[in-house]
Amino acid sequence: MKIFHSLTLWAVLALFAAVGSSLTGSNAVAQTAVQTISGDEKHLALPDPLTPEAINALVSRLSETEVRALLLAQLDAVAKKQQSAEKTGSVLEFAKTATKSIVDSVVNAVKVSPLLWQYQKQSFANFHAKLGWGGIGRIFGSLALAMAAGFIVEQIINYLVRRRFSNLLDIERSDSLRDTLGFLFTRLAIELLGLIAFFIVTRNTATALIPPEHIGFAETLMFNLVVIPRIALAWFRLILAPERPEFRLLNLDTPQSKQMLNHLVSIFVVMGLTVAIVAFGNSNGVPMGQSRLGFWLNLAVSGFIIYVVLKLRDQMIAVALGDDPTISPMEEKAARFYPIFCVIVVVLTWLLTEILVGFKQFELLATQPHYKTITILTSLPIFDVFIRRLVRFLTPPMTGKGAVAERAYTLTKKSYIRIGRILGMAILIFIVAGFWNLNPRTIAEAGVGVQVASRLIEILIVLAMGYLLWELVSLWANRKLAAEQTALGVDPSQEDQSGEGGGAGG
Repeated sequence: MKIFHSLTLWAVLALFAAVGSSLTGSNAVAQTAVQTISGDEKHLALPDPLTPEAINALVSRLSETEVRALLLAQLDAVAKKQQSAEKTGSVLEFAKTATKSIVDSVVNAVKVSPLLWQYQKQSFANFHAKLGWGGIGRIFGSLALAMAAGFIVEQIINYLVRRRFSNLLDIERSDSLRDTLGFLFTRLAIELLGLIAFFIVTRNTATALIPPEHIGFAETLMFNLVVIPRIALAWFRLILAPERPEFRLLNLDTPQSKQMLNHLVSIFVVMGLTVAIVAFGNSNGVPMGQSRLGFWLNLAVSGFIIYVVLKLRDQMIAVALGDDPTISPMEEKAARFYPIFCVIVVVLTWLLTEILVGFKQFELLATQPHYKTITILTSLPIFDVFIRRLVRFLTPPMTGKGAVAERAYTLTKKSYIRIGRILGMAILIFIVAGFWNLNPRTIAEAGVGVQVASRLIEILIVLAMGYLLWELVSLWANRKLAAEQTALGVDPSQEDQSGEGGGAGG
């Protein structure tokens, strides 16, 4: 039996020496295992180095149970090493695959670029073959007629609603944020109500005039080239108020506001045009993957957005800075980094899009998550300005007088701003994740695992809730201390900074 133990242990040691050498490139395979036998805890360890003398000494004092325990411990250690190597390999493999996907996408698009115009001619030829010039004229004529009817109904509704709410629209400048937002959102609601009427009337009229097999293309044109840019126009009119500077929320003058409005709306026009072009090719026998037109259109949109960002660099910095005189040096640096951040977002979104193209995720990209993500992330400073203005409006007035009360008021306002930023960031993260269909299940299918994905989300939620709780407790403590110090007549500017006399200790 002792000979059997010796042979078994020698075989185990030889096995782990070989596996350890292949995994780590070294013969050092010393591992420690703990096994409880008959209620006593014994520590079983491989000798280091593994010399014949050391192995013989170990064999002479081990029982069969201890050999089995040592074998299980070493197998567990090797399994953990293999799992770690597989995880590292999978991450590296994904990085290699993603890089290859981008390179292949670019190379493939360049290869078929000489045929790009030929593919577009083919799509127009197919379109003409199905309809003829008369049919094409009838479709665009019917669409123009439907849009004209929709525009007339929109103007009538706008006129009636404006008369009904004239008391909210015919107000002069007000220092109250409530009155300012009331005016801006009332005007936005009226514009959107008219736009909804325009869409309904146009769609129904076009459905009645255009053959069913072509109504989808007509609706795509109308929605992406008219409705979406007009929604963007209404939203940016609320933010920039180019014709009503007294109600403008951003720190811009009128020429800057008008220039920014025109450029931002033009981005949505270009986006809508690319979507309409891709839809036209897909519906006329030239799929996007075949011509790689989508690659060039996405590249053109990304380049155009970067051009607009650089063109509006000064305005974007002014927007991010806001008009709050208490802005911190770090916030000022972040504001000046805003244009660079927008460029980084555009570039990374373009890269992510090409990776998904390489993985054939065309169904996900069909919902335009890249355009939505760029719109949301590049608008972060605008949301931050809203949070700061809302905090200035909602923060309770300063209680008491003196330096202590002023310091407490400043700290309170900053706490509210940080809380608003955390809540806003959490909402935006969930919105962007929804664009890309990201949840524990889809993350697991990508190779992360359900438990890992769920734990990651739980950790993020716990961290966010912990930070919010910390801010709330700090907010309460600051207000409590300020009230007590104000009652005692404490002046922080007169406190003993040396720590003598109990000043700093108090």
